[in-house]
Amino acid sequence: MTGLLNIGELSSVLTQYNGNIWEFLADAFYEIGRTYEEEMGINLLHYGITLLLTYVAGPFITMVTLFGALTIGQLSSKHKGFMGILAYAGLTILSSIIGSTVQSAFMFGTNVMSSSGGFSVTTNMAYDINVITSLLIAAIMYGVSYYIMNRKLNLD
Repeated sequence: MTGLLNIGELSSVLTQYNGNIWEFLADAFYEIGRTYEEEMGINLLHYGITLLLTYVAGPFITMVTLFGALTIGQLSSKHKGFMGILAYAGLTILSSIIGSTVQSAFMFGTNVMSSSGGFSVTTNMAYDINVITSLLIAAIMYGVSYYIMNRKLNLD
């Protein structure tokens, strides 16, 4: 079948499902998911859960990282706000470098294993690596900001 379905073709397809649009949509989404997994290695359910987790946890991760960077900036004797901005930029760059390095190392290791009969990396694993890296950096920044607030920062 090439191109889009017209109304006549759609009605003939729906008559195969006895007019039940929900059964037709369930089969269509199943086929779309199967095609994505076979052709691109993306499990849509796994991708959707990862995307939902990213949307829910993303703002908290960003706020913790920003708070940690501003807390690090407060250790400076002059230009505390500017140093906080620089710390945030540095953390963002560091996060990207760490995420890319871990992802590249993981992909290289699994490609070597897949050539010897092991498993190969999928796109879902790449998304998981990015989410885990972001969560780890946020946890580290929380610990750093907690330590600085309790031990080093003079709020007088």
